[in-house]
Amino acid sequence: MEVQTTHFINGEWTTRTASLQEILAYQQQQQATPKQVSGFKNQFEIPQLGVLSRTVLPSPVIKFILPARIRHRRENDVVFVGEDCVQIKSIREYGHLHHVATKSDFAGHIIAARVFGESREEEAEFVTIKQEDGHAKATLPPQVLLLTLSTGVLMFLWADSGETGTIQFHQRTIPLPRAHSSLTIQGRHLAVDPYRRAIAVAGYEGFILYRTKSMSEWREEICSGQNTTPIVDERGFRFEGSIMRMEFLFPTPGPDGDNHVILLFAISHRNKTKLSCYDWDNRNGLRSANARAERVVVAHEDQNPVLLIPLKRGPDFLLVSRRGEISDYRNILSGIPTKHRVTLDHEENLVHPGNSKRKPVFVQWARMRRNKGFSKEVFYIAREDGIVIYVQVSTNAHTSNAGYFNCSLGTAFASLDVFHEPDKEHPAFEQLAAAEALSNADVLIGMGPDSDGQLNKVGDWMTDWKSGKQFGSFDFIESIPNWAPASDAIVSQLSGLNTGHERQRGAILVASGREPYGSISELRRGLNALVHRFVDLPHLTGGVTGTWILDYGTDEDGSSVRVYVILLVCLPPRSFVFRLSGSPGGDFDDIEELDGSAGSEDGIERSHETLVACSSGEGVSIQVTREAILLLVRSDESLSCVDKCSFPASSAVFAAAVRAGCPFVVAAFRQDSGVKLRSVPIQPTGEGKFSFGAHEDIPLPADVTCLELIAINGTWYLLMGTITSLILLFTIDEDGLLLVLKESLGELSTTSLLTVCESAALLDGPYGPVIVCGMRNGELWSFNIDDTPKSGSSDDDITIASKRFVRMGTTAAHVTRSQIDSTTAFVACGSDLCRIQCSRNDPAGLEIDSVWFTDRNMPGYQQSSVSALAQLPRMNDASRNLSGYLFSILGTKLLIAQFDFDVRWSANGGDVPSPRALGKVVPRKLHIGVTPTKLLYSASLRTMVVATKQAKEERGPPLGCRTIPWSLKFLMLDDETIENDSKLEDEDMLRNHLVAAEVKLQPYETVHCIQEWTYTLEKKKYAFIIIGTGIEGSQTGRQLFVKYRVSKTGERQATLVKEKIFPQPIYSMAFFGEHKLAFVSGKTLYLDEFSFEKRRWEKRGTTILRSFGIHITACAPFIYVSMSTNSHICLKVVPDPEPADANKVKFLTIFTDSVARELTSHLVIELPQTEKQLAESRAAESRKRSNSVISTSSQPASTQQKPTPSTLVIVADKRCSVAALLHPPIRTFQSSAPTVFEASLSRSITRLHRGNIRPPWRRPTPVNPSASNATSSRPSLYSSRSATEPMFSGVLVDDIIGTSTDGSVFSLSILEPPAFKLLKVIENLIRMKKERRESHHIPTYSDDEDEYSSSEEEEEEDKKTGDYMEDVEFDTSAENPVPLITSRDVEPRVEDWGPGKARLWSVDGDLVMGWLEKNERLGILVGEGTKGEVVRLVVGFCREVLRDEGVEMEVEERVLGRAEEWVRGVMMPLL
Repeated sequence: MEVQTTHFINGEWTTRTASLQEILAYQQQQQATPKQVSGFKNQFEIPQLGVLSRTVLPSPVIKFILPARIRHRRENDVVFVGEDCVQIKSIREYGHLHHVATKSDFAGHIIAARVFGESREEEAEFVTIKQEDGHAKATLPPQVLLLTLSTGVLMFLWADSGETGTIQFHQRTIPLPRAHSSLTIQGRHLAVDPYRRAIAVAGYEGFILYRTKSMSEWREEICSGQNTTPIVDERGFRFEGSIMRMEFLFPTPGPDGDNHVILLFAISHRNKTKLSCYDWDNRNGLRSANARAERVVVAHEDQNPVLLIPLKRGPDFLLVSRRGEISDYRNILSGIPTKHRVTLDHEENLVHPGNSKRKPVFVQWARMRRNKGFSKEVFYIAREDGIVIYVQVSTNAHTSNAGYFNCSLGTAFASLDVFHEPDKEHPAFEQLAAAEALSNADVLIGMGPDSDGQLNKVGDWMTDWKSGKQFGSFDFIESIPNWAPASDAIVSQLSGLNTGHERQRGAILVASGREPYGSISELRRGLNALVHRFVDLPHLTGGVTGTWILDYGTDEDGSSVRVYVILLVCLPPRSFVFRLSGSPGGDFDDIEELDGSAGSEDGIERSHETLVACSSGEGVSIQVTREAILLLVRSDESLSCVDKCSFPASSAVFAAAVRAGCPFVVAAFRQDSGVKLRSVPIQPTGEGKFSFGAHEDIPLPADVTCLELIAINGTWYLLMGTITSLILLFTIDEDGLLLVLKESLGELSTTSLLTVCESAALLDGPYGPVIVCGMRNGELWSFNIDDTPKSGSSDDDITIASKRFVRMGTTAAHVTRSQIDSTTAFVACGSDLCRIQCSRNDPAGLEIDSVWFTDRNMPGYQQSSVSALAQLPRMNDASRNLSGYLFSILGTKLLIAQFDFDVRWSANGGDVPSPRALGKVVPRKLHIGVTPTKLLYSASLRTMVVATKQAKEERGPPLGCRTIPWSLKFLMLDDETIENDSKLEDEDMLRNHLVAAEVKLQPYETVHCIQEWTYTLEKKKYAFIIIGTGIEGSQTGRQLFVKYRVSKTGERQATLVKEKIFPQPIYSMAFFGEHKLAFVSGKTLYLDEFSFEKRRWEKRGTTILRSFGIHITACAPFIYVSMSTNSHICLKVVPDPEPADANKVKFLTIFTDSVARELTSHLVIELPQTEKQLAESRAAESRKRSNSVISTSSQPASTQQKPTPSTLVIVADKRCSVAALLHPPIRTFQSSAPTVFEASLSRSITRLHRGNIRPPWRRPTPVNPSASNATSSRPSLYSSRSATEPMFSGVLVDDIIGTSTDGSVFSLSILEPPAFKLLKVIENLIRMKKERRESHHIPTYSDDEDEYSSSEEEEEEDKKTGDYMEDVEFDTSAENPVPLITSRDVEPRVEDWGPGKARLWSVDGDLVMGWLEKNERLGILVGEGTKGEVVRLVVGFCREVLRDEGVEMEVEERVLGRAEEWVRGVMMPLL
């Protein structure tokens, strides 16, 4: 027998695994040996550091997809259920999905999920569904989500929209019986009666029945404020055998069936599949439930059922076996059911025969809705390889092949209800429903565990319905991204690639998926702009300065309608015009250039550079060139110039502004060494015609860098930016210009560069209008405008209420106003394109999301810099599907794209802007068609090295066999290679096009590690890839050296030049210096060195580890090794004096871990100096300068500073924890290193990385210290350690990235004590308030919590003084009074000592982030429901973090406000 024991050794708690004999022997030795006092604590100071852990990207794996209206009867939703999260998505027209909300704060993992409530037929008939704003708040929706959790609870979950429009989740829980073994754990199976009369929850052996109320009765109780559940009664059952499937059956139609409840089980008993059936009369309660049929053996071909499908015609069901057989079982209540074999008409050919040793099985089914006149039942049954069959049941069942999902499928498979708005061009919905059985397309959604998910439709939409059409093709709608399983991950900038720009930040790349869907995925977050077409414009060789939509509308040609757009592109010194046309419901399929030659004459000026242009949408357009202003009017099929305002010949126009709906055109020009501004009015001349009015030239004191026309409360203003860093705002009308606002930006720069505004836009924000200015130095400034009239001032008085700035990049930031949403604008800066909207909690703040262009036919498209951008305004109803299209110029390509949330707008949408779409994961994928396992990016070779495996069928059945060959592929990632993929039609050619070279390995030879090695000899550079492998079966390993070179003809070649065989697999390698290689084979650590004289690798030393070394890193003279079962060890390489060979080395143990962990990875970090250490260093330098005579060595020993450790080893294990081990600065007698902190995560991290993946707008932006007013811009929020990479005060490291196999990505930040205490007390407050709200009772503390435990005498003394339970104060303002929170409840317990101390130094960032997303204020969190001592405690922590002169004098409200800004900055999203 072995146990884990805890010992207090050498001042540290140590956990060891030992047998009973070892424990007894150890105790005898300790009793016989006198204790020695260790001087460990006096040798160096152990730093106090905390860790902030949070989820950057949640796992994309979905377990269940359930259509359910859990918000409101009018909300057509579908629920995605993951491992520990629930996502609500709205089903829009034509089957497109829009994300609504996510709940991820479950206490445990989700085991099973079902929908409880009114059936889809009852709660939503085939009627027109209209979205209504401001509908009554639903207390209980028609359906709720039913979940079983690993914590042993049954949860009822629903949601509604709060007063602010945010989604609020509500839940009711009941505990499940405690399990006595793993076989009796309840919740693995969950079933709901189709008429909501009962719920069944089962484990492997035994189940529980719950009798439930009706939804109307439960809804009345919820409305009256009762905290109830629909459960009325419960009863538990046990029986022999293991439950495989469980479902409620439909009773026989008729009066007697209304109270008849039937529950069916498929169980495994004595190696056979049997059926057991229970039924009862609901009026008599659960006590009348008895077994009607018990352990009835099914036919041999129906053994091991995978699906059990109830039928509505009565207590009958379909049983789908693992072998793919489908049987129709009837008369189960008789005790002897009859079976009818269902003939499968679909093809049984395997899609990918080599993927598995067994045939693919059916994994999920979906019942389809049909109109009331259709008497048959319809199902879709999905197979795991993507095959979907169509089943139609009346008296008998018939099947047919429905189609193929181009992805793997799992239990996440469902059918969706899609509704449309009838319009005047199509029959009403009810007429179509009555005319045909299939009046609308069947929309199917499915996701698998190892590929992207898909939405597909079967048949045509009702708007395309034609009489007599019964069934249709299997068509793609959209995809659902999935990058799991992630077998490996790297963080790299991909430097050296030919991508048109150099990356300024790292990218997360994962080896995701399995064959044939394997890919290399770059994980990005933002908005998805679906590219509908790429247009090559070879004559646009770069330098495009702008693009504008000159005209748009519709052309009617008989019965057909075409939408057209006239696009103007400026490439100095000329302009180009293009005409794009397409169908109203489709894409632009016809593009031609209008060069103004014969047949395409118009009034557009092409010979000069265009500065700005626009269309009013009423047939009137404006074009401003360097020579003149042109007024263009639509005439027939072209634009004619009806008026022209020319500038003097000696002048040159350099800036202009025009806006649809504004009756003025403004231009700035130079003349006679001066700068003038011309305002030209546009005047109607009658009969829908216009002309230019009289203009006036106004001299300006400085060059203009930006002109923009904006409208605030119906008044037109001219915003002007000057070269002198001024922002000027004028009113513009018939009387001229009037200055109303002047703002200087010269002293507000974050850099030494000049702050000059080059573009601007006005946004409608929740706190008023916001002016956003794009600066030449890459900054983005936002000004919240206060236009309320002031006493004693004019109505035009405008002031700036507040202002903010953020850095977008190192090049100029160009702002473009959205044409369909007044709350939105776009910013292009370098290679980044972003959407900006006003913040919901900061009057001048901005919410910034990246925009990513994606193309289904080119999933690996690498987005380059956006030179120009234009957006199509909202059009009429006939062409609403094209509204909001983006026309972007990237290099020599024109991209026509549309945001996925703008696709297929409803006819009733009108001019209402799109919902506030949140950023989501938009991965860029390089499909390779095989399973990737290991990744390495070589910057010197400019290639991605990928270890892959692919299962192949060598021989088909019945004597079939397969093999799994491994290979090493070298992928080309430059833009030209990826873009050429879209031109390849053959699938194999498409997959192999990225592969520049390949090295075949032995079958079943697993690649465990890859390293790059380059060296130069005799002025010739050699490049090698070193591979460590393990061969399955023989348990041997190989070390392979692959030479990679590029020939003179450009051909890339990879050749295996050397191999070394080892008795055990090689799990990890790392270079120890330039030409020394450390690697682990099994339990042996090797150190080899390359001899240039002998041209070979020579062994320098070996050592035996305690267990298999799975990860190794080296930093001379240390080698760090993570082991599979014995945690971590640090070894120092020193010369071995004993052997004659002076090159031999030996390994000294520096430290190990105090806990035996099962590690997966580690990361060595050099810590920067803390603020306290910086202050001490400055003081020491000051003392040294003031007294240079006295040396440090002559000072007494008591005044000598202790050595400060600066190296941490972050280790991750298989038990979902991350810990930091301290590397001692000097070697001690104690081998176990102190654990600085330890955090528990929701997933086990398999790879740890360091890399700055934050875009510039996600980083702190401190004010330039040289600015004269820098002290007024909150510099204390930022750290002074680094000027190039600023961080928030109190944060030492914030670039640690962890990845998991299920696709989760985590971020770890190392905190100083003041920052940790503030975040920890906020976490404790959030957690405590949540627990108080749920339980409404005073928490008690366990005896093992030393800080809160007390003796009986102390408790009696507390009672006498009143400081005990009777003294607890309650919040009487709440509806249900709860105890007030005290400082003792939430104060961080940083002074605790013991084996669990390290776990106290962690902050759950996900909990804090969830609180921030609710837009709650820190002052409310701290002040409501707490005692005054809590406010004083938190304010004290805030003052420690801010560390600013004068902060001690500020009031508490101001301090909390500044601290909240710091918290929001620290918790800023990474992507």
